[in-house]
Formats: sequence, structure tokens, C-alpha cells
Amino acid sequence: MQLEWQKRIISCGAGKKQVLMDAVLVKCAAGSRPDVNRETIILGTMDERFLSVREFDLQAFHLGLFWKEVAKNLDRLGLEPLLREGLERQIEEKITKPPENWALWPKKCSLACRLKNQNPF
Repeated sequence: MQLEWQKRIISCGAGKKQVLMDAVLVKCAAGSRPDVNRETIILGTMDERFLSVREFDLQAFHLGLFWKEVAKNLDRLGLEPLLREGLERQIEEKITKPPENWALWPKKCSLACRLKNQNPF
């Protein structure tokens, strides 16, 4: 079993493109050639633009969504704890984990937007 990174470019309309990074777990059948009998599982997908966005909360939120997806997919696989920790470390080399409060970002934004749009009169 090994981790690979794959990039996909998808069209978003109006000539715009989105670059997605997939953390892919590759499993090869025992004794087979790696290029023939491969099973791939996408552990998580990250839009590259959120890796370099300047707004910290926006970046943290998308990092959190990515890691939530990774955790869910690793849970499904039921891997040995050492193997799972190793995979998480490899992923974290490319995509860092968010701070603890990453899930609060939509609530903060939603509250700020409501307050900004409130009309006192």
C-alpha cells in the first residue's frame, strides 16, 4: 500500500479551471506487477487554490473539510493504527491539518454577514 498524489483539472465554465489534488491510496495485489493489478481509493480531495489563499479562516475551513474526508475514508478501511498514522503523516507533509476551531469559520462568517446586512432603521 502506498500514497500517491494525483492532480485533476476540471472546467468550471466561462473558461475557468479548477485544479484538484487527490490523496490516493494505491493497493497492489500480492505478487503482481504494480502497473497491472492496482486498486485505488481516493482518501481526500483538495482544491489547490485553498492551499495558498490569504484569508486564514477560509484556508482553515477547507483544510478541515479535506481532513474530515480523509478521516472518514481511513475509518472505512479499518487499517492497523501504525499504518493509518503513517499515511496521515505522509498526507500532512503536503496538506497540513487545520487548527482546532476550523469548523467555526462558517458560523463566524454567517454572523458577520448578518450583522453587516442588518438595517437598524
